[in-house]
Amino acid sequence: MAEIGIGGAAASSMLGVRLGRRARRCLLVSGVTALSLVSGYCWWDAVPSLQLPTPTMPSPNAFADFTCAGSLVRESAGPAKTIPEKDLTLSQKRVVVAQNQEALRIFRQGLDYPYMAPVKRSFTATFPYFAGYRSLARVLRMEAQVKAADGDYAGAAQSDLDAIQLGEMTPRGSMIIGKLVGVACASIGMKDLWAVVPRLTAEQARDAAARLQRIEANRVSWASTLQGEEWFGQASLLEVLRSPNWRHDMAVAFSMNYEPDSSFNWDVWRGLQLCSRREVLDHYISYMDESIAAARLPYSVTRPAPRVPNDPVSENMLPVLSSAGFRDAIEETESSLLMTALALRTYRLEHGAYPDGLEQLTPGLLQRVPVDPFGNGRAIRYRRTGATYVLYSVGPDAKDDGGVLSTNPKATEYALRRIQLQSRGDIVAGIDVP
Repeated sequence: MAEIGIGGAAASSMLGVRLGRRARRCLLVSGVTALSLVSGYCWWDAVPSLQLPTPTMPSPNAFADFTCAGSLVRESAGPAKTIPEKDLTLSQKRVVVAQNQEALRIFRQGLDYPYMAPVKRSFTATFPYFAGYRSLARVLRMEAQVKAADGDYAGAAQSDLDAIQLGEMTPRGSMIIGKLVGVACASIGMKDLWAVVPRLTAEQARDAAARLQRIEANRVSWASTLQGEEWFGQASLLEVLRSPNWRHDMAVAFSMNYEPDSSFNWDVWRGLQLCSRREVLDHYISYMDESIAAARLPYSVTRPAPRVPNDPVSENMLPVLSSAGFRDAIEETESSLLMTALALRTYRLEHGAYPDGLEQLTPGLLQRVPVDPFGNGRAIRYRRTGATYVLYSVGPDAKDDGGVLSTNPKATEYALRRIQLQSRGDIVAGIDVP
């Protein structure tokens, strides 16, 4: 019995050793598994690192002059700082122009310098100076109207071109908000300049066409604007993603998009539970890179916009890009039509009739025939009709309708502002533009 007891104890001891080894193995495997899961999660949800370029700022920089001038502008003839321009009489506009001479002087000083907007790379960034830019453009239009009323059509054209140049310089170094403000400023000048074109002499029209071409030669492309937007978005996202509570912060940031009275968007918060920091940033970069590549193609062959990634951050940030790009294409279209109309005015006054084709305007009046932004890389369309002409872009549908606007050809208001991505028909000088 003693031998059995001793043998049983030995067997029990060996079994205990085996169980201890197994337990240690299990603990080791569990520990390794847990460590792998933790490491994997840390990698999955790690804050990515990026190196973003910082532009070199020019010195002197027209930004300082434009911002200073914009801060000095008063758009009313009375105590109020701003009164809608449509409510001002010509006499009141004279007062507005007179009281803004210092602002206009500082602004025009800036036109001689290169322009670069300061880098803004945070969702908390503000752009108070853009309101001043729009005010400057409106005062320049009032100045043009006063000059035209006094018979100074050449001066009126130059004031309008100042507004256009302001608009074309504004996006440099900025992102989409700068491009949209620039489009607005340039459109203010163009709208007024159309009314002046028929009053210009050959020499005045030639000078205006030449200046508009110089302005357009420095146009900030939509692809460049998207690149600035991507850098802004990357830096801003990284700023938020570094927070341990980044999902909560995103839900707060996007709360106003859905419920104006709410300070927290639960849909965004829930949607981000299965998203990592890396995924959010990778989705954004991939979408923006595809959009930039598409923006480098002629508008009418631009492939459809990339699919918006299925995460709440992308769904809130990205859908606005295509509509902003369309407004830029509309403004570029008007500029192409306007500079051609100025060259046609010069040609008729110098030759007694309009040309048979736009190639007769080059290189004496135009360096090249302007490209139609909606025309797949082709030039804008033109044909002479008796003593006059038809000048047009094929429009958003990229279909040449022979200069026939199918949306509303009898519109008397500034119809370019009503053209949408789904519009059909052509964009015709004299109908869609004054």
